[in-house]
Amino acid sequence: DANFIAYLACSYSDDPLVRYSGALSAFWSVVDDISDAKERNRLWSLIDPRVWKDFDAAAKRNEKLNPEKLEAVSAAAENVNNSYLKTMGIEDGVKNYSRVTDLLVAYYLKKIS
Repeated sequence: DANFIAYLACSYSDDPLVRYSGALSAFWSVVDDISDAKERNRLWSLIDPRVWKDFDAAAKRNEKLNPEKLEAVSAAAENVNNSYLKTMGIEDGVKNYSRVTDLLVAYYLKKIS
């Protein structure tokens, strides 16, 4: 729910960079939830070539990080976050984040109808 609210907040911002960031995050969330590789690749192919510069910059930044440490820190952070969410009454823990896709799709379908 929070990720969807964040997308909405970004999408109504006066700042084009904030809108861009929200749209890119929403796109990433939706594509990440698609299990069919062919469909996922098709959607990635729709990205404007200028956006790939941002992905390339992020990849270069991540290349400088130690992969083993990054993986260990990410796993530990996810475990802590999962425990926190469950303590706060969110039974699904971090799995709840994938619900943003359902909300984004429902919002989009309502908007175009």
